[in-house]
Amino acid sequence: MPAEEVEEKEPKENNCPQDSKFSLSLAMCSMDFECESFEFGCSAVVAFSIKRNFENKSTTSFVGVGAEGGLMGVKGEAKAGFTFTKYDNGETDTGIKGELSATVGGAARTGKNYEVTATVMEGVRTEAKNVYQVGF
Repeated sequence: MPAEEVEEKEPKENNCPQDSKFSLSLAMCSMDFECESFEFGCSAVVAFSIKRNFENKSTTSFVGVGAEGGLMGVKGEAKAGFTFTKYDNGETDTGIKGELSATVGGAARTGKNYEVTATVMEGVRTEAKNVYQVGF
């Protein structure tokens, strides 16, 4: 029996930029879309969010304090609080998180987001992302 030839193909790259997130906002709440996750949250004195990470198969809840404000096309937001993560395999993790965001523009905005987390299982992690936001 002759051996069959296997066609070799180059794997396609992920076209999703890892350092960016797209955000839909309405007043104090937003829905954030990143390459590997989706997050919904609100921030006005009390801040909360829920984030599903499809890459590491986890769901993270966040509860803390937060504030946001804007003036003449510049908008800022700050949050700090506690996280609880549950992985699909049953493992859990707890930690703290701090986050700062600043955007400029009108209904379509652009800016930066900085996040620092420290958890029992993952240790300290920092992220900086470009933000592309639509909303009010």
